[in-house]
Amino acid sequence: QIRRFSTCRFPRHLVLSPDSETLYVTCTQGSVGLYRVDTGERIGLGGVGINPRSMDLSGDGRFVATANFGLGGTKRGSVSIVDLLHRTHHSTFIDRVHRLVGLSIRPGSKLRVYATSWDTSEVIALEP
Repeated sequence: QIRRFSTCRFPRHLVLSPDSETLYVTCTQGSVGLYRVDTGERIGLGGVGINPRSMDLSGDGRFVATANFGLGGTKRGSVSIVDLLHRTHHSTFIDRVHRLVGLSIRPGSKLRVYATSWDTSEVIALEP
């Protein structure tokens, strides 16, 4: 059986919530969409950095983070972290890097986010 539902324009990466009820989808135009798995209904849309590529969800389901590829010519890629509990977000800009592509959140009580840089061949660790 195949089911389909509409998302934002240019969806890229997705993760499923720990309870399997919500699907988080990065939207290339700078947002993360939240969708009910059972109905496909969009239940939220939050802004993140420019051109988000990869995304991860913390093990407790509180945080979503995105690695933002940025735009050509700017040397400031970013990592965005959305606090789903408090409905806030912030982006941390990484100097000399504009193409962040991979991302992972370390499980545990202290939030740590890892991102990979296409330009500098580095893993960047953030403790926001």
